[in-house]
Amino acid sequence: QREKCGLNLLVARPDLRLVAAARWDRRVELFDTKTAQSLGRLQSHDGGVLGCAFDRHSGVLATSGEDGRIALWNALVDTYHGPVTYPSASSLPT
Repeated sequence: QREKCGLNLLVARPDLRLVAAARWDRRVELFDTKTAQSLGRLQSHDGGVLGCAFDRHSGVLATSGEDGRIALWNALVDTYHGPVTYPSASSLPT
């Protein structure tokens, strides 16, 4: 049987330094946004990965799969220092 190829979802970590790809082949692949290099693949699901999201406060990644399970990953949370913030319009010089 041929391995499934493709993506269900791409999601960026709130600091914009990491992207997670929810893949059909039961894995989540992590990418460095500056270099576009793969940092590795995480596997926990027995079916395709349907969803993923990063926690805004901790950087923990949650994934959900066709198998009905949810997985929490603390991979690379030590590199997370909070979400990117932009200045508000009221703080810009006029």
